[in-house]
Amino acid sequence: MSLKVSDFAKSDDLNEANVANIDRIGDARTLISMEKYIKDRCSYISFVQDGEIGLGELEGTNHPRMWSQYAQRGIGVCLAIDEDRFLMINSDKLNGKFCKFETVQYEYKNGASITIAEDFIAGREEDLTKQYYQELFYKKHVDWREENEKRLFGIDLPEFLSIYGALEFVCLGPKFLSNEGLMIKLIDYLTDTRSQFYGYLVPQSFAGIAPYDYGYYSHDTLAVSEILKKLKKWEKYKLYLDEWCKNDNCF
Repeated sequence: MSLKVSDFAKSDDLNEANVANIDRIGDARTLISMEKYIKDRCSYISFVQDGEIGLGELEGTNHPRMWSQYAQRGIGVCLAIDEDRFLMINSDKLNGKFCKFETVQYEYKNGASITIAEDFIAGREEDLTKQYYQELFYKKHVDWREENEKRLFGIDLPEFLSIYGALEFVCLGPKFLSNEGLMIKLIDYLTDTRSQFYGYLVPQSFAGIAPYDYGYYSHDTLAVSEILKKLKKWEKYKLYLDEWCKNDNCF
């Protein structure tokens, strides 16, 4: 029930936080010290937003290319997070940190357009990072714009941020529901009474993904029916299903 922040060395975009792309950086020592500071102290989490991409309002799950790139060619999952609740749940962890949660801007030009003309001054990296954070961390090449990214960026962020209480649903990849091994693992987790999150996720917490005219759409009935079918099929899960149905959750 947590997301792990990422450092910039792991980014797919080779221009991410590449301070060498900054125009008119000034003294080369400033460039070198800034790049080291960013790799050592800065981190982020990227989210796909719901939004308009020429066809009206589309869900963040509607990205066939991203299912391929980031979800093992459609066998992974997509977590739907409520932004306001996510920030509220992690407010104590983020309190006092330099932290921004903003939408990425897409341009054809790589790199930040900033001017640091002064001579190198040791220890100024944090101030420069805060001053130019939008240019450094919220601009990407237009080739990435279909991701419609909203990014949480910060300095000295905690390694993990909670999503417990902010998770709206889990969208299973198009190849997940047909993979019996993964379905067994999922239902083992759902029915494990030793889990501190037992009962938080139920069959209705999941959606499937299916192709349609404009990409993919999430379909909750698809996932729920498959999970319930497996629960009924496998003898070891019948007791859980019986208990769960006592609460009028079945349909």
